[in-house]
Amino acid sequence: MTDAHMMVRITDPDTSHEAAYNFDPTEMEGLVLQAIANFPNGCIADDLERALPFARWNTITPRLAPLIRKGLIVDTGERRKAKSGRGQRVVKFVPEPERVAVPTKPKKRGWVGLNDEELQALSDGWSIMFGGYVQDFAKAIEDRLKEKNGG
Repeated sequence: MTDAHMMVRITDPDTSHEAAYNFDPTEMEGLVLQAIANFPNGCIADDLERALPFARWNTITPRLAPLIRKGLIVDTGERRKAKSGRGQRVVKFVPEPERVAVPTKPKKRGWVGLNDEELQALSDGWSIMFGGYVQDFAKAIEDRLKEKNGG
């Protein structure tokens, strides 16, 4: 299921945020997926709008990226001319044995701080005498960054 916060921009009005939290994209994703599966040679958003007459393109196209991320459909790389005259991407259903989910976030890496040798090299580069308060100040900055970044 797509998280509600991924369906709105922070700058969108409060009504859009409320709609996103009250909307269940799972049902629409399922309908779009079923429609795509009916096009063995792939389809474009215009095809899906015809196949799902109760839904407009602005309801259909936001479902494509989550379905791609989940490995349920693929962007074939092909483009077909839409009714607008412009090219639209062709998406195709992926049969279950061939599905591979696309990783959405890289694995979170733990905090890696600077060691004394790295701090010394930075101090030398800035012609600052390393040690004492400089070292304490560098560590204080590092600790604050760690705190701000959940490290």
